[in-house]
Amino acid sequence: MHNRKHTTQQLRCLLAIFLLSIIVSACSVDEDVAPISSTGKVNIIVGQETYNKFLNGNYVTDTFTINDVNINGNFLEVEVSYAGGCEEHTFEMVWPESVDQIYPPKVPVILTHNAYGDLCEALITETLKIDLSGTQLNYDIKTISNIEIIVVNGSDTQNQVSTND
Repeated sequence: MHNRKHTTQQLRCLLAIFLLSIIVSACSVDEDVAPISSTGKVNIIVGQETYNKFLNGNYVTDTFTINDVNINGNFLEVEVSYAGGCEEHTFEMVWPESVDQIYPPKVPVILTHNAYGDLCEALITETLKIDLSGTQLNYDIKTISNIEIIVVNGSDTQNQVSTND
């Protein structure tokens, strides 16, 4: 009788340890989490007057960093980092109406960030995806394969990254 009681207690203890280990592992944070990928967080603005306003510094933007820029298929992918985590953040990418007639085309665009007053301090890294062939930009496949896009950080104009870097 004593052995059975002891065995039951051991099984309960092992079950409790097992369940606790599952709960702890489910709540752990993976340090190597892939960046978030987003297509709906970027508002595209095409217009020379707006572009010039941004170029002259007549705008407000929250701080962020452009880490990398590349073209993948029809998409411009811009990896950005910023502090936050408590609010949804959005971006605006301002394109000039006209581009210098050089080949291959070289287009400087301005990226701005709105943190909506988010005071949290987690470092968020995400990849913004912009459809270059979509209705707003309407680039054809040949142009996309040859274009150089220089993304200028609206909060720090020294932070510029090109698709040719």
